[in-house]
Amino acid sequence: MRRQLRETLVIFYLLVMCSSGLAAYGEDREGFSILQGTTTSTETVLSILLPQGGKNKILLSEGTNPPQLLFETGKSTSTSAYLLETQTLPLNRTGFEILNLYIHGLKRQKKYTLKVQRESIKKSKNSLIDIREFQTLREPTSKKPLRFVVGSCIHTKYRGRAPKIWNSITSQNPDAILLLGDNVYVNLPSLRFVNFKKKFESRYVHTRLSTDLYFQKKLTPVFAIWDDNDYGEKDGGKEFKHKAYTSKMFQAFFPRLKKHRLFSMSKSKTNQNMTLESVALKFDIGKSKFTMLDNRSFRDVRGKSAKSGAHHGKTQLMLLKHRLQEKGNHYIASGNEFFGAHHKFESYEKDHPEEFKEFIQIIKNSRKKVFLMGGDRHLSSLSQLSKEDIGQETLELVASPIYSRLHKKSFKKYPNPRMIEGISNKENFVLVEELSQQEFGHQIQALDHKNNVLWKYRKTPK
Repeated sequence: MRRQLRETLVIFYLLVMCSSGLAAYGEDREGFSILQGTTTSTETVLSILLPQGGKNKILLSEGTNPPQLLFETGKSTSTSAYLLETQTLPLNRTGFEILNLYIHGLKRQKKYTLKVQRESIKKSKNSLIDIREFQTLREPTSKKPLRFVVGSCIHTKYRGRAPKIWNSITSQNPDAILLLGDNVYVNLPSLRFVNFKKKFESRYVHTRLSTDLYFQKKLTPVFAIWDDNDYGEKDGGKEFKHKAYTSKMFQAFFPRLKKHRLFSMSKSKTNQNMTLESVALKFDIGKSKFTMLDNRSFRDVRGKSAKSGAHHGKTQLMLLKHRLQEKGNHYIASGNEFFGAHHKFESYEKDHPEEFKEFIQIIKNSRKKVFLMGGDRHLSSLSQLSKEDIGQETLELVASPIYSRLHKKSFKKYPNPRMIEGISNKENFVLVEELSQQEFGHQIQALDHKNNVLWKYRKTPK
């Protein structure tokens, strides 16, 4: 009883801190928690975490042009030609709400300014104004090739170990940031007696308020999928009873354009309905094709009976097969490592070997150049894959953690026979730069919170 009371007080404190305003959790920062979600050359979606109540105005301007009013509390319509749609999700358990603005009619290479103005409920206080800059996706060139950051595992408990890592990430000027799961840690031991939805919302809000990514003055498009910690159940799978709820929440906090939902490719109405639950993504940057798979919604849980079961599921593999018919080079990402039979943790190869063989055969049959990416492992590694492995010589990247628990002897305890670069026991992110979209050459660097190079690999196009 005493332990239960103590842990209930923990969540009560958390919720009080949530509802107290934008400077929660002892953070000395001003403004709102804002994310630029998935983006094209002409469209984007902007996600703003706001306290409930009060009056908000949101304006958008192109270059030096006068701002247009995008949104105002209490008004159901907007005269701005930029605004396609708004979605508001109340988070009543925390005193906040998520406002997502779907914006179109933008121009490539143009700089846009977002201005958020909130009038104080107390007349004695001035209005709070937050100003951010953003752009759409550009067309990569030989002189300015595609650059993107890959990372996973963002545990706010450990953020003090890598101060300013988000400043280091955005200082690299990536075209996009790919987050491969465990972007929020929901199931903390101290919260195990708390109502699930209350815990889930409070953890998501806490992460939005205490992570520097959401307070960068220059926004960067973020493409995110989940793993078990942001899914809501440790090592969870398709039987998770809250998955419809957690998917709705995840897609509100990490919004995506409708065209970027992988299941929107399906002509089946039944499969299209899965897009409401699946967080899988598909998008293009220049000639490069990205497919980010959902490794939780259709998954059979681990165990002997799951060996012949699903990891990504038949429908998702079918959509990947169709996606690989598209011309271009393909990046395929998931929340887990793909080739992982050398360790005891979750991986596609070890947990669901029969479906993994089907996945490999789909890649071999496509004859497309691919690059695999995963997270989860709390280490950073680059593995060389052979023609025998996957039908071509290519790479698998594991990027983890941005900050989370570290393991000192990962490589010694679980040696990876394919690894050519790697580091454990260090917070990091990975910067991938295409040297040539035609030949699929890369420069890949793992960097720490001070932009120090932890390892570096360069594959020069032939």
